[in-house]
Amino acid sequence: MATTILDASKRPFDSWALDVFYRGFFKDPILKAFYGDSGYANLGYWDASTRTATEACDRLVDRLAGLLGDAEGRVLDVACGEGATTRRLTEHFTPDDVSAINISVPQLAAARTRAPGVSFYRMDASAMEFPDNYFDHVICVEAAFHFYTRRRFLEEALRVLRPGGTLAVSDLLMMRGAPTVPWANYVANRTAYARQLAEVGFEEVQVEPALDQTWGGFRRHFTDFITAHASENGWVVSSRDLFFTNVTLAAMVRDGLLAVARKPG
Repeated sequence: MATTILDASKRPFDSWALDVFYRGFFKDPILKAFYGDSGYANLGYWDASTRTATEACDRLVDRLAGLLGDAEGRVLDVACGEGATTRRLTEHFTPDDVSAINISVPQLAAARTRAPGVSFYRMDASAMEFPDNYFDHVICVEAAFHFYTRRRFLEEALRVLRPGGTLAVSDLLMMRGAPTVPWANYVANRTAYARQLAEVGFEEVQVEPALDQTWGGFRRHFTDFITAHASENGWVVSSRDLFFTNVTLAAMVRDGLLAVARKPG
């Protein structure tokens, strides 16, 4: 995992970098075991009762789906990864009403297998090819900080939403210069994040803190998981992932949030 992020840092703003990073992410044996080979790649939403990463990731999708309000109409899953988020969305929406986009061909192939009945497209979140006013809801789970740029994605989300439609995102505020995070995506704090949503044209903007429930919960549980399985995975690999999680990544993540906003209508 550490090697792939170093490779990605050489070309931090394009799809190649993200593909390299997430190929390494999904193939990392410790991460694969931690997520139960579920196809998830997000931090999840943890509390004292959460036991597994898959459960935490399901809860994060459920939390965002709840912010959307009603589970009716067309919904777009932006940056769907290998389809675990999309599969979970089909428990809230009928598959025919769910569309999902991603830039990685291998991830889309896995997603189509994991979430049958959903319409998948290879598409840039910052330059969507959907018509105006097409979706009732847009959801993005922990990916907007990667986009070039986040603001362009928010403008596109506003465009493809019907009047009165809802955007729900979980997002991370990263340090300036973090690999695979464009410099233009730096946001100082949650207040500035809410202001950007309003500047783009959204209304009824709500941004809530989620650092401890997302990054904090993941860090604690993943650290415990690595330590508990160190003899199986070997101390070299285990130490590498412990260092990456608790030193490298810990230095990059500044805040975590959930946000919901509505297109004027």
